[in-house]
Amino acid sequence: MNSNVSRRRNLDTNSGPYSRLKCLRPLLAAPFLAGLLLASSLPTTAQVTIDSFTTNQATITDPPGGASTAVTGGADILGGKRGLKVRNLAGPGPTTAGVSGGFLEIGVTATTPDSQGEVDLFWDGDSDNNPATFDPTGLGAVDLTAGGTQGGFLLLVDSAQAGSHLILSVWEDADRVSRVGRVLPAIAAPTPIFLGFSELTASPGAVAPADLTQVGAITLRLGATESASPPVLRIDSLTTAAPSLAAAKVDTLAGVPVTGPVNPGTTLRYRVTIANEGAGAQGVGFEDLVTDLNLGAPSGVRTTALARRDQYSTVTGVPVDTAVDGLPGLLANDSDADGDALT
Repeated sequence: MNSNVSRRRNLDTNSGPYSRLKCLRPLLAAPFLAGLLLASSLPTTAQVTIDSFTTNQATITDPPGGASTAVTGGADILGGKRGLKVRNLAGPGPTTAGVSGGFLEIGVTATTPDSQGEVDLFWDGDSDNNPATFDPTGLGAVDLTAGGTQGGFLLLVDSAQAGSHLILSVWEDADRVSRVGRVLPAIAAPTPIFLGFSELTASPGAVAPADLTQVGAITLRLGATESASPPVLRIDSLTTAAPSLAAAKVDTLAGVPVTGPVNPGTTLRYRVTIANEGAGAQGVGFEDLVTDLNLGAPSGVRTTALARRDQYSTVTGVPVDTAVDGLPGLLANDSDADGDALT
């Protein structure tokens, strides 16, 4: 008779590409097709836009040094206003920054000696329209998690020179501040950069990390080195992001996907790939279904598959949480449908 073997795994996945797990199980029944892991309990998307950069801002340069504020009544800038500062850190420069055509563009002119620049953006409500005056509580108390549906930031980078870097800071008030940083690779086509809320740590000198449901201000520092063909950094938008999870499971024998019956007693290897192409996800369940199992005996008799002990090991990608007393790679909250011990 046909049978379904169902296993459920609940796990937390950080933002990042893929985690692949391998399971070795002696096979007393032969699968005809690969299983699919079904994600459940994903939150509803309620994206928060920090800046879509659709509101233009005149280009400023350093030297001689400058700062400006863009004001909008629309919803494209969180708090309605965006502050912009530019600094040339090394070499004659200049370093430039401005917003036009839906992009933030930063340029650092190629010189001898080499030039290097830095740009700061502020989203703090800026009630006095003065970018030199930063208000760490100017946004009031914005909930960046949108009721727990968002797991991180999504910075859409249109182009970047290798070695460009960023520091994103979130302020609850002057004492409670969190931040996360990245060094960017060379980017030549629109690329999403995910910054998980779980990656945020208390900023140096802060009394405590910021409460992401009570955000008073956000700042973004972008650094870049010179280029003979500016801009060296081009940003499309900054928003929050919900998890975007998918998972698949493939049965393999000696590294080759199984497409038909195999002999009873054969040890099958299952490769599970869990992809998170969004922000960090927590409390997400995957239902593991293996269908159409049969004994593969000459008589054609079918029988119920017998689950055996399962062991997992991380192959590539981000780590998966492991049990304190478990073996490396064993899911901390894995459960087995037939109740046998997990090793």
